[in-house]
Amino acid sequence: MISRRIDLHKYRGWILFGSALLILLIAGKYQRVPGYMDAEYYYVTGTGVAFTGKYIEPFLWNYLDNPAGIEHPANTYWMPAATLLSALAAKLFGSNLFAIVRLPFVIVAACIPPLTASLAYRISVGTDPDQRNRRAWMAGTLALFPGYYLTLNGLTETFGLYSLSGTLFLLVVLQYKLFPLPVSEGSEKIPNQIIGYGFLGIIAGLMHLSRADGLLWLAAGLGIFTVGMITRMRNRKPWTRQILAGLGLMLLGYLLVMGWWFVRNYQVYGGLLPPGGSLTLWLTSYDQTYAYPAGEILTYNHWRAAGFLSAIQARGTALWMNLLNLLGVQGLVVWLPLIVAGGWKLRKNALVRFGFGMWLVTLFVMTVVFPFSGGRGGYLHSSSALQPLFWVLAIVGLEETIRTCARWRGWNFEQAIRVLGGGLIGLTIIITIGIFWIRVIGSNPQNFIWENDRKTYLRMDVILMKWQVNQDEIIMVNEPPGFFAAVGRKAVVIPDGDLHTLISVACRYDARNVLVDKDLPVGIKDLYQKPGSREGLQMVENSGVFIYYKVTGCP
Repeated sequence: MISRRIDLHKYRGWILFGSALLILLIAGKYQRVPGYMDAEYYYVTGTGVAFTGKYIEPFLWNYLDNPAGIEHPANTYWMPAATLLSALAAKLFGSNLFAIVRLPFVIVAACIPPLTASLAYRISVGTDPDQRNRRAWMAGTLALFPGYYLTLNGLTETFGLYSLSGTLFLLVVLQYKLFPLPVSEGSEKIPNQIIGYGFLGIIAGLMHLSRADGLLWLAAGLGIFTVGMITRMRNRKPWTRQILAGLGLMLLGYLLVMGWWFVRNYQVYGGLLPPGGSLTLWLTSYDQTYAYPAGEILTYNHWRAAGFLSAIQARGTALWMNLLNLLGVQGLVVWLPLIVAGGWKLRKNALVRFGFGMWLVTLFVMTVVFPFSGGRGGYLHSSSALQPLFWVLAIVGLEETIRTCARWRGWNFEQAIRVLGGGLIGLTIIITIGIFWIRVIGSNPQNFIWENDRKTYLRMDVILMKWQVNQDEIIMVNEPPGFFAAVGRKAVVIPDGDLHTLISVACRYDARNVLVDKDLPVGIKDLYQKPGSREGLQMVENSGVFIYYKVTGCP
């Protein structure tokens, strides 16, 4: 009998994809609800598009665009990709169950490990096949057990979308050899690179459709083209129509994805971008994201009046929070030194230098330009595009560290990489499971901590029904998307400001029922800490976890 040895390397992509799909589906059994505001927002707006045909938000979670009423155009702050993907799943399967709506996001997230492995394999050109395959398997395994990202990638959110798109961007650069543009007039690579630039434009469009800072990746594509042209000029090679076609194709690819969104914005708002988003440049605290009236408060003069020291402190805090995310989330503490070591080892690799440059740009934007949203999750969202590259560098750094130790201590490298590398990946698996358990399941496996907010919203609904508040009455709460996702009631967000601000918003949007919990703006903390009726506001019931007030001060 002749036995055949199966070449697992040949099926690596499918093995990693299938394994990732299984892990994410198991995780989904414990994440039965979106869990936090971003995922709830995309879930609600997506299912709303699918079943009502209306592209609206049935709530107000900020006042940046000065909405005229509670039902207003969706995605005035966040970009629409996750909303559209949620709508596609809901429409395709005819269901608004979260487990169904999240399926496309699970599939997207399951593609990240095989693409990470492919990136590791392709970036290792010049090394022996065994080393390339080992890097691919190990980097793909890190993507299978990604620490905090296991709780995020498969949700109705942009983490998986952005990570997948960023990896595709890097792979296209490698596949079409876009560093740098060939200088030979007759090079057969030029037509292929033109196609590559077109793909970069499409991917940059998808990234912008997912997140506003995705526009940086279009700028990155243009930067790659510019570097190529500078290289040609230094080698005294002229521009040609064929090469310039690459630039046109990149812009065309971007507009094929983003063009409809610009047209929609122009039809709805009279401009290419929704109004209000730029106001966040003038925040002096995170709570002012919910300022009312935002257009009057969030101005340059308001920002300047806070003082230079306040601006520096805010950015220092954002930098600290972002670096903590780099250490704890992206590097899982143990891997960060190895990521640095891998980056140093491959410091001459153009793609690695490009990736490091994009990380610096992302850190700058989410620290200096948008310090409040950046420090509260914006950086983590944006840098997820580079996370697969970090996993690849971590494995390269691990190899280099063990190789150095092997020289010093006389170890057998192959044995050391199997034992120490396998042990470190085993530790990563344990850390990933531990993080998931702490963040999703909690101390009581019968009462998932992930569902705590939803249970609070359901309790709020019971109180409202007890006091005979009709389903069509508008409620004021701390987190309208989650509240609507749980109980289906329209809601507006509690504004930043004082009691007068709260009553003004309640009267304008006819939100006479107010439910407050411990997470309140500084100006109205007393509503929870010292419950009781005030002028214009009557306390109806104190549940211990939240307090129900009735607004009585409207004309």
